[in-house]
Amino acid sequence: MDEMTDKETEREYLQKMKTILLRRDGASSSSGPAQLLDHLYIGNKTDACNVSVLRRNKGGRVLVHCNMGVNRSGAICVAYIMDHKQITLLQTIRLVKFERPIILCNEGFQKQLIQFARNHQLLHRKSKIGAI
Repeated sequence: MDEMTDKETEREYLQKMKTILLRRDGASSSSGPAQLLDHLYIGNKTDACNVSVLRRNKGGRVLVHCNMGVNRSGAICVAYIMDHKQITLLQTIRLVKFERPIILCNEGFQKQLIQFARNHQLLHRKSKIGAI
C-alpha cells in the first residue's frame, strides 16, 4: 500500500490518487461522478465502480472514502475487485482485509456483498486468485 512520505503534504499525497467521495443519499447521476478538482469526484456507488473514471488515473491508485472508512468504502472496494477480477467473495475479502483489517464489521453490508456475489456467480465458484 502506498504511504505518504514525510516530505509531502496530505494534499500532495491525495493528488496522486483519484478520489471519489460517496454521496450518503445514493443519488445517481447520468453522467457519472462530478469532478470537483483534478483528482476529486463526488458520486454514488455506481460512479465509484465506473471503470472509465478509474482508468483515467494513470498511477493506478484510487481512494474510495466514506466517513468512517469501514463499511461503505470497504463494500465498494470488495464489490469492485470481485466484479472486475472475477474472484470469489471470500478470496476478495481476504485480500482487502489484509490491507485494512477493520472493514466490513456491519452485518447489513456483509449481507449485501453476499447477495452481490450470488447475483454475479462469485459466491462459491473457483476463480483465479493470481489475476490481481
